[in-house]
Amino acid sequence: MKFGINTIATYKPNRIVKFLMMVNILSNNIIFGASMKKTHTIFTLCIILPAILFGQENQLLRDLPKNWRGGANGGVSYLAFELKKNFNQATMDMNSQPNASVSLFTYKRFDKHLEVGVEFEKCYFKGYKDYSANVNWLVYDQLFNNEESKFLKTPVYYNTDISTWYLNINYNFLNIYSWERNFLNMNFFLKAGFGFSLIGVELGYKDSLDYALSNLEKPLFEKGQGRQPKRDAYGTFHAGFGFNYYISSRLSLTVESDFLFVSADYLDGVHNFEVTTNNNGTIKYTRIGVFDTVGEIKLGVSYHFDLYRIRFNKRIANNEQFKNEFFLDKKYNRIIKPSNPYSNEDLEKTLKQRKGKWKKVLK
Repeated sequence: MKFGINTIATYKPNRIVKFLMMVNILSNNIIFGASMKKTHTIFTLCIILPAILFGQENQLLRDLPKNWRGGANGGVSYLAFELKKNFNQATMDMNSQPNASVSLFTYKRFDKHLEVGVEFEKCYFKGYKDYSANVNWLVYDQLFNNEESKFLKTPVYYNTDISTWYLNINYNFLNIYSWERNFLNMNFFLKAGFGFSLIGVELGYKDSLDYALSNLEKPLFEKGQGRQPKRDAYGTFHAGFGFNYYISSRLSLTVESDFLFVSADYLDGVHNFEVTTNNNGTIKYTRIGVFDTVGEIKLGVSYHFDLYRIRFNKRIANNEQFKNEFFLDKKYNRIIKPSNPYSNEDLEKTLKQRKGKWKKVLK
């Protein structure tokens, strides 16, 4: 069956589409043979369909200025563990301590549930290791153990900060409701996003005297700051859940919990190595790949807006009232309960609500 533009653009084609329709008909009947019609049809669709979609008014483009929000959140971050890239084991060389995390974000909601947005996040980590003899990299690597210096197995610390950019997708559930059958101005959501992180880390002795005794630089290791200011970029994925509480149609509060996975192994200040002893007594020193895994709990605030309200289109802004579908006024915030038609109280209530309209009929 011949399938061309004739069967697609049946709704008010503009001049460009009409011209492309004519080119399609002529090329099908004159230029191309029967053996090339299938290839030509695919080629035609690739050219014609964009012209049809963008030549007409599109609902997506009309709704693009609506349902935006921007805001910030902050909370606690914790370097939880390091997961091997074959996912068979979790490990941790250092002892972590909770620290701070802040982020800025902007989202566009495309329907009742789906949001797409960008987020910038700054996370800080810190930790220590009192018994550093268990840290293979420090004990065996030639960077710290050579003819001129020797690592001392004394307490060490680390301080880390990462800057991350995400492209996020949120799924919003509908508003929840209470036992009194009232909708609440609250809804749960799921969150996931991909991005990249830039890492800065510092590792050193807790006691400054150990630098002189070991003949090592202060601090022991730096990357992304200090002696090595260049920061490397690493792929990042995060996922989580939370809920929004809508104070008004404009403002909402957010509580969320996330897990962040970074494809780097030195958020805790040290690289990951495995040490095994061969049959001949020599030591095999092998680096292992891990995902550094971070847990976060954050509180935030969002401001909801439409883009054309801050642009030049005052006519639309004046004629159309801002609406947030997740914020419900109290007078419209009631689920209608099924009533008992044989209850006199329900009957009297129904008659009063209808302002006596059916009293004459009952009489």
